[in-house]
Amino acid sequence: MDFTKTCEFPQLPPNINNGYIHSCTKDGKVRRFPNKKVLDWKEEIGWAFKSGRNVDREGRYGVEVFIEMGDKRKRDVDSGIKFILDSLSGIIWEDDNQVSEVHIYKERTDEHRTVISVYQLT
Repeated sequence: MDFTKTCEFPQLPPNINNGYIHSCTKDGKVRRFPNKKVLDWKEEIGWAFKSGRNVDREGRYGVEVFIEMGDKRKRDVDSGIKFILDSLSGIIWEDDNQVSEVHIYKERTDEHRTVISVYQLT
């Protein structure tokens, strides 16, 4: 069965450069944890893409992301893709290593908006 789903969000994905909190363990190792903005984003994406289907453990997927930026700040086109893919792990696919293709588009508009489409590859 082929699967395709598209969801739209009225904000930009969190930026990978400031999406983590760093802390040191007792033995001096640095650990990274996602910050609240990232956790909220992941939860919102997760709920939007839940579809009553079982998590696919073997299929291959593609993801298409349209990012509309409503301000003049400079952003790398790929800065939020990691959080998007991680957000769908355990919901669409078991692990984001099942994603075989990603297409990202960005443009300047009047308002922030992110449109994410996920599709199963044959």
